[in-house]
Amino acid sequence: MMTLFSYWYLFLITTLTSPPTSSIDLTIQNIKTGAGSIKIALYNAPTDFPKQTKAYKVGEVSAQKPQVSYSFENIPAGDYAIALYHDVNADDELNFKMFFIPKEPYGFSNNFVPKFSKPGFDDAKFQVKNDTEINIKLIH
Repeated sequence: MMTLFSYWYLFLITTLTSPPTSSIDLTIQNIKTGAGSIKIALYNAPTDFPKQTKAYKVGEVSAQKPQVSYSFENIPAGDYAIALYHDVNADDELNFKMFFIPKEPYGFSNNFVPKFSKPGFDDAKFQVKNDTEINIKLIH
């Protein structure tokens, strides 16, 4: 009888103390070539965005035209932003032209299109309360 009570108590403690989590289901559109992969960075802090080395979680999916999907699991409720790029030449970095203009396709949550500088966290911010679907169209 004591063992049954112990298991029940353990079950209650783990389910009541664990914060609820959700998933972010991402669809990346406007992929023009199947070469390379899509590098995805999820951020939960404004000061870290969009520094790839400071991402909360990262992901990667093989490129397939015209679109691919990726999911981040076990995401606590809060504000997040996504930055991603299509690493066409598979060198694990976003390559640039002159004046720091990306040479490879890239994108941000909210489909934010930067004008003269990189976006801020608030430009790409979205809120996660439940399972969330995000669509990002690559900028070429």
